[in-house]
Amino acid sequence: MSSLKHTDDQLIRLFRDNEEYQFELSAKGELIIMSPANNKTSIRTTRIIARLANWAERDGTGVSFDSNTLFTLPNGAKRGPDAAWISKKRWDRLSDEKQESFSNIAPDFVIELRSKSDRLAKLKDKMEEYVANGVRLGWLLDPKQNRATIYQSGLPPQEIQQPTILTGHPVLDSNSIFEKSSEPPAVGALCAGTRPLSSSNHSVNHFISPQRVLVGRVL
Repeated sequence: MSSLKHTDDQLIRLFRDNEEYQFELSAKGELIIMSPANNKTSIRTTRIIARLANWAERDGTGVSFDSNTLFTLPNGAKRGPDAAWISKKRWDRLSDEKQESFSNIAPDFVIELRSKSDRLAKLKDKMEEYVANGVRLGWLLDPKQNRATIYQSGLPPQEIQQPTILTGHPVLDSNSIFEKSSEPPAVGALCAGTRPLSSSNHSVNHFISPQRVLVGRVL
């Protein structure tokens, strides 16, 4: 379904009249109806959004967004990552009107979580599109394959099998890190600081489980 001639106001009305669906817009102007997430994916996404929001509020250097947000990328596509973060300095440059609409800005950081119905090739294309349009760091999390793929501007994608530790440095910059809690020794944690990306034998399901990740300064 083409939407090349639709204004933002027209799109907002279309979305409002079809609240049971989620949409994106490709760079070619094609309206894309997104597949609904299953219950497990919804739980995981909610946890990720909550962690990013909690960190962003404490850190104060940027603002976080949930999966209902659409950003207008430089190529014209309107994309809605599962979670996103933008530095406060960049966000505050937009007028109130721009902030209320499909903001013409690429997030600094995005997370996409693969659901059972998502085609991996399309998600990879989406991540490449993010980076090509100004996103500095992206995480593609794939519970099905127990894998995380890190996308960074100027670098090839880095696949991590069975991840338990990921870094947000230097986009999510902080001296504090996620450390292991009093959980059993095998439980991993998320890290964002100067430590390198690493992995062990724990699944992405554990990686996003609130019982198994200590909420610290940085996602």
